[in-house]
Amino acid sequence: MMCFLLLCYVSFLAIEVGASCTPTATYTSVTIKGNDLSQVSGNFSSCCQSCTTTTGCVAYSWTNGTCYLKSDTQPLYKSSSYSTGVLTPTSNQTYSLQKSYNGSTFFSNFNFISYTDPSGGDVNYTTQAQATALKLVSVLPNGQVFIGVDNVTVVPLNATRGRAAVRIESIPLYNSGLFILNLAHMPEGVGTWPAFWSYGPSWPNNGEIDILEGVSAFNYNSITLHTNQNCSMTSDANYFNGTWNYGRNNSIIATDCWTNDPNQWSGQGCGISAPSGTFNTGFNQAGGGVFAMEWVRSKFIRVWNFVNPNIPADISSANPNPSTWGLPNAYFALGSNCPASHFNNNTLTINTDLCGWAGQYVTNCSTVVRSNPQNFTNAYWLINYLNVYCLPNDPNFMAAPQPGELWIVSAPGEKTPQDTWDRLQSATSNLSTNNKFNIPDLKVGTLDQLVGLSDDLAKLDSAAESTTRKLVQYFAEVLEEERDKLADNLVIGNKDMHTYITRFQWEGAKYPLKQSLKVLSEIIGKQITQIDNDLRTKATAYNSLKNQLNQIDRKATGSLVTKELTDIVKADDFVLNSEYLQTICVVVPKLMKKEWEATYAALADMVVPGSSRLVTEDGDHSLYTVTLFKKVIEEYKNNCREKKFIVRDFVYDEEAMKHGKNERDKLVQEKQRQYAPLVRWLKINFGEIFGAYVHVKALRVFVESVLRYGLPVNFQAATMEPLKGKHKQLRTELNKIYQHLDGTAGGPIDNFEDTPALMSLGVHDYYPYVFFKMTTDFIERR
Repeated sequence: MMCFLLLCYVSFLAIEVGASCTPTATYTSVTIKGNDLSQVSGNFSSCCQSCTTTTGCVAYSWTNGTCYLKSDTQPLYKSSSYSTGVLTPTSNQTYSLQKSYNGSTFFSNFNFISYTDPSGGDVNYTTQAQATALKLVSVLPNGQVFIGVDNVTVVPLNATRGRAAVRIESIPLYNSGLFILNLAHMPEGVGTWPAFWSYGPSWPNNGEIDILEGVSAFNYNSITLHTNQNCSMTSDANYFNGTWNYGRNNSIIATDCWTNDPNQWSGQGCGISAPSGTFNTGFNQAGGGVFAMEWVRSKFIRVWNFVNPNIPADISSANPNPSTWGLPNAYFALGSNCPASHFNNNTLTINTDLCGWAGQYVTNCSTVVRSNPQNFTNAYWLINYLNVYCLPNDPNFMAAPQPGELWIVSAPGEKTPQDTWDRLQSATSNLSTNNKFNIPDLKVGTLDQLVGLSDDLAKLDSAAESTTRKLVQYFAEVLEEERDKLADNLVIGNKDMHTYITRFQWEGAKYPLKQSLKVLSEIIGKQITQIDNDLRTKATAYNSLKNQLNQIDRKATGSLVTKELTDIVKADDFVLNSEYLQTICVVVPKLMKKEWEATYAALADMVVPGSSRLVTEDGDHSLYTVTLFKKVIEEYKNNCREKKFIVRDFVYDEEAMKHGKNERDKLVQEKQRQYAPLVRWLKINFGEIFGAYVHVKALRVFVESVLRYGLPVNFQAATMEPLKGKHKQLRTELNKIYQHLDGTAGGPIDNFEDTPALMSLGVHDYYPYVFFKMTTDFIERR
């Protein structure tokens, strides 16, 4: 069915054209909407030649004897009277592979998300360790990536979470690009809800793009955008070969991408259903295929699906050319109707949810899903690769991690922590980028213990930050000329600092949850002390080596007054092995050369006449040798000093000179031997110390939240990144929301001597909510 639909609108015609002009692709019953450069008379074959001779022409549409020359290859648009040709793309229109997620390194590029499903599914998302132990993830011998659902366990109906499954999110964040997922198999089974999608922080403020999504009752892919307000699409369906979804009561089509449009289902967004066979069992029976999403910022987002064996050759060869793929399954224009700012810093996400949306089509979905593990034998992804491409010089493509200030805020749970989160998001999402800061259930202890611990944690916080900063600064010193690679090495596992904080997950293997808060703080404290001591020891040893080398090199690179003469003078410059004579080296200011040449022989009685030789010069000085009797050397030196001639303390000794060169070579070799292990240690221990630093912050948030809000433990913590110029406004909004928690706290307290209770908590800025600052900006800027 899919192949038939493509052929309706996309036909690679055998058209006679001149040898000098062969279009890359031609289409019947399709034009390119707008983008006209000019028009000329002619037949369809002559259009190609006209296009090649017209500056800026990349495609053409023909109807009734007229060629319309085009400056772009899209948007394609159904029109029965038109035929269209596309030229070979120029270099600045050609996509190049930037990142390939595949094989043994696939999972190292993703975070495993294990918090409660934000989509409300009956699923238990696992950590990577849990998923591996349950055999939910693996890389097969042929390089295919397997991601499955637990198909063994009967899950108790009263369990807090449902069936074990996997949700992964890419570490790199994207703002444009071409994304191609090649699948051999997608999850299928009663109650399944698989998806390949992208979304930005503070949903829906930075957008969501559903590339592949559906539920077990569907045989077609559902392609949807979710945004905040002021993003809508035209109802004209001639731009794609799918069909618009309907809103409430099937009365209007869902063209508003805003998740709160009152005429659409809550959270619906603007959605297009692809043709049948693009999802579920039909897709798998065909042997899988490809899903491709092209996101050109400020222009469009469009999605294709190709089922085997109809995958374009340019995709298989990793030289994709979307202009030859024909009408997409879905096309969403970006511009005044939907500004590009609705989509920012999107992470690529692959997950298998259960029930939720799928539950609308399965009676008693949770019971069915939990009680029947055998239903999920085929609920797995088999991924050949996920390739990401970009256009040349695309400034938007991949988002760089943003160093700088983050706020960690905690507020008491209302009915639930989720209610607190929803309220915080609603009030501040236009002022900051927010993410949940998930702190597990820790052992509380007594009030006295918490008060005492808060002071210890404040000191530990300071120590962790200080050691982190020292390690980063020393890392930069060690890298020397490769300092530009420092940021790439500042990772925790496979996560950059920003990702590690904003998607924080407690590392239970290092810091066991069964331990008390006191013991956890002691574990972290010992870790910080050990890293600090080891850093000091390693730095001392390596710096000693560097200093010795630097001392030798300074002598080799200074002026003639101080530099090592070993590589400058030769044996021929000296009288050697004489019982009575000795040659010395004298540095003479250039302005005094004539005076030297006129007086050198008269500076003592027993100077060999004519023995002065100019050896070399630098910018300010000249180096001479002169030969004299040994017994007058001291007198000669004193007289030279009075004349401002500098006698170098140098004796030509080939053995000593050879030893000096060997000594430097040995130092260089030893430095090279120590370099790689030291860099490796710094990289590993940066991850350790920064992880400890963030865990200390988590402990502080937990302790102060319990002290502030009481028992039982019920609060929600979040990271907040104030948008540019929004710091004061964000602070005002937070104070307004939480003023009722403490009427005396309207901002920082200037005089902490008047507030000993707060001093004991190690609090530096006091607000009615728990607040800490955190930095990721440890790199000193040059």
